[in-house]
Order: sequence, then structure tokens, then C-alpha cells
Amino acid sequence: MISEHIPLNPTQLLFFQNGFSKGSPRVCQVSIRTKGEPTGAEREAYMRLETTVKAAIEAILSLHAETRLPPESIIDGGEFTLTARRRCWEYGRTVDFKWGDEPVHSAAYKWIFEFSLTV
Repeated sequence: MISEHIPLNPTQLLFFQNGFSKGSPRVCQVSIRTKGEPTGAEREAYMRLETTVKAAIEAILSLHAETRLPPESIIDGGEFTLTARRRCWEYGRTVDFKWGDEPVHSAAYKWIFEFSLTV
């Protein structure tokens, strides 16, 4: 499970000690965004639902590691919708990441998740 807080809108690197499902350590660039500046309702809902959102993100990353997902996937979370889009992460290939002394492989894709409230 993703333990660190993932704020709305900034980009963050997530490290997975055992890869996305199995295997060597991995790092992935992830952003959770709203369509514009988050509204008060979006901020409140995200704070309340962050654990569920992070579980959905981890599921997408793990699933994509096992089977190639389409470039865009939509998750209906009841109160929210999470639209996942992936793009090649060229910059990640140029950096030597480490977990202590162990090399960490960068994911081939960076992920942008658009968080929106359902009405």
C-alpha cells in the first residue's frame, strides 16, 4: 500500500520496494490533479478519500505491470472519478535511482490521475 501522502496537483515520485507487484524496486512519477485549482469540496473529499484513491492508483500500476492497460482508464469510485492517463517517462530513464545501495528501476511511464467529484 502507498503509505506517503500524495497531495493534489504537485508531481511526486513513488518508490515501490517490491516493484508494482513482484520483482525489483521501482520508482514511478505520479500526479493527482483536478481540472483547475481544487475547490473546497474537492479538497475536503480528497482528504477524506485519499486512502481509497491511493489504493486505486496502486491497483492501476500493478495491473499495468502485468497487462498493458490502454492509455486512458477511468475508475468510478462512487463519490469520485479517477481518470488515469500514462505517458512515456523519458526523464526517468536518465536518472540512477537507488533504495539504499540497491538500484531502483524507473517505470517506463509517468501517470497523471485526474480526480473529480461525481454529482
